[in-house]
Formats: sequence, structure tokens, C-alpha cells
Amino acid sequence: MSEKYPFDTSIPTSSEEQQKRARALAIVNTFAGASAFALAIFAILALVGIVVILFVYEFGKMDLRLFVILLGSFAGGTVAFALAAFFLMRLSGRIEKRRLDFLERCDSPESFFVGEGTLATFTPSGILLHAEKGPSVEVPYRDIRFFSICSRKRAREEGEWSVVIEVPASYLAKDKMGAGKSAALIQTEAKPRLAEAIAAHGLTLLGEQRPEGPLPKKRFTAKRMFFLPDAKLKRRAVFLCAGGAVLAVAGIGVAFWEIWAGVILCFFGLLLLARSIFSLVRSRGVLAFYEEGIYWTAAGRTDSLFLKWEEIESLSRGEREGLGLIAAKCAYGEYHFPCPRGAWEFLQETFPGKLR
Repeated sequence: MSEKYPFDTSIPTSSEEQQKRARALAIVNTFAGASAFALAIFAILALVGIVVILFVYEFGKMDLRLFVILLGSFAGGTVAFALAAFFLMRLSGRIEKRRLDFLERCDSPESFFVGEGTLATFTPSGILLHAEKGPSVEVPYRDIRFFSICSRKRAREEGEWSVVIEVPASYLAKDKMGAGKSAALIQTEAKPRLAEAIAAHGLTLLGEQRPEGPLPKKRFTAKRMFFLPDAKLKRRAVFLCAGGAVLAVAGIGVAFWEIWAGVILCFFGLLLLARSIFSLVRSRGVLAFYEEGIYWTAAGRTDSLFLKWEEIESLSRGEREGLGLIAAKCAYGEYHFPCPRGAWEFLQETFPGKLR
């Protein structure tokens, strides 16, 4: 877990210097983010300029040489502005991570952000949850558990690592009587400093441990896949597909009379067709079982989830609002997936040891 940032990582001794550097990082981050946004706008304007140039050349009077120069300039500007915006956004993200890490270490070498403006600081007896404004709460170590989690969006080893801190909800609830015995989960970024702090206080980091070496690149192979189509999303995607195809064909026909008008019409038709095909693919949910775990993505959503069997303690069958569900119980909480016809029977045959 490396902590590499593009700036000096030392902590000034005086609070004035600390505040000065934090403000400087915030200003640089704001400038990078604003510049990326501005460049993205310029890229869009350059793309619009290409369309305008095509219209002017087709329906107006423009020298061919000037047309080629302007078209090339606007096309090059679109690509250059878009790439610059992309890299500036990535730089802005790195600077923000650096700023948050700096603020953590200004508070304490064993402090970590667990929410907007809230820090969790290791003390000799427990975790102190505190913010710049508001009351602080100390949770004894005996009531805390730490889980290492890798959030995977695809069926592969790679994912985003974090640490979840489980504390009794009574420590955080305003109504102490209403909190009961439930637990609250607090997530923070997985850092070497955090792992060192957990070990230094004699605590155990449960869950999946991040391997030291490089992760294998191979993708997992599904043993069984179940598709759950959404009829409403599918109808809309099919309608847009038909509209895009009609525009593309009409553009080809128009091109016989007005070449650039036909090209523009065909371009937008193909663009709509490609977008609608993507929506058509996304109009169904996917539940897949692998030798390594379970994958789920809902219809019409771009986010997805992959749980490895090592994370799953047990699977149970339930029902909510008349729909069958599969509940995957992990040490830190539960995940719920639809239970299509044949899915539970497949689990009974293939992974009976996980069922209860």
C-alpha cells in the first residue's frame, strides 16, 4: 500500500505553517479542478465548431484550403482539450488525497479521515472520533473490530482496498436507548500507516489481506449466468436503436444531394445507435456465479459488485416485497441479490457448503 504523492510529505512544526500548506494544497487542487472543467468546456465548444464549419462549408462560401485548416484546428483542439482535462482531473484527485493525508498527519500520525471532516485517532485506550466542530466520542478497543476489504466491480483480483471499522451504534446514536445492539460501519482508506497503527496497539485486522506481490491479471470464468431483463428499459433502448438506424440511413440518402449534410445526419444517427445499443445491453441485470465468487449488476446501472467466496460466510434464501432474494452474509454485513429461477438449485448443487 504505497502512499506516493507529488508534493513534499513532511509536517511543519508550527500550526501556522501547517495551515498555510493546507491552504496552498487546497488552492492548487481548486485551480486544477477548475482548469479541467474549463478545458472540458473548450473541448465541447471545439466539437461544436467542427459541426459549424461543416455547415458553413456546405451551405455557404468557404475556400477549401481555409476549410481544411479550420477543420484540422478544431479537431486537434477537441482532442488536445479533452486529454488535458482528463489528466488535470486525475492530478486534482491526487492533490486532494495528498491534502487529506496531510491534514490527518497534522492531527496525529495515527489519525485517519472516516467521513466528511471527521477523524478517527488511535489513543492508548481506544479510537477517538472527532471533528473540528462538535463533540468527540471515544470507543474502547474492546468494542471495535477492523476489517480489510477489497471492493471489486469486476470478476477479477483487482479492486479498491479499504478498512472498515465496526463500532457499536450506541456510541454514535443520539438516542442511546434506540441504538440497541446494532453495529455501525465506518470506512476509511487502506494505508500503511493505518495497518501499522492497528498492529502497534495489539489489534487484529480481519478480512481479506492484501498480497505483497503483484496481483494476477487473469479474468475469472463464469460457471453459470442468470439474466434479469427490465422490460421498460429494453423497450426504450429498442426504440432509440430504431431511431438511430433511421437517422443513419436517412443521412446516407441525403448525402447523394448534399454530401456534408448527409455526413452530419449519418454521424448523429450512428452516435445515437451506438448509445442505444449500450443501453440495450445495460437493460438487463446479471447475476453470475464463479468458482471464485458472485458477480451482480442491476439493470440500467453502471456500478457492479463481485464478492469472493472467502468473504462470504453463508448464503440464505429470503423474500422481500414478493421477490425472492439471496442474502450473502459477510463478517462486516450482508449483501442481497435477486434469486432468479434455477439460481438456488444451482447453488445447492455447486456450493452446498455455503448454504444455510
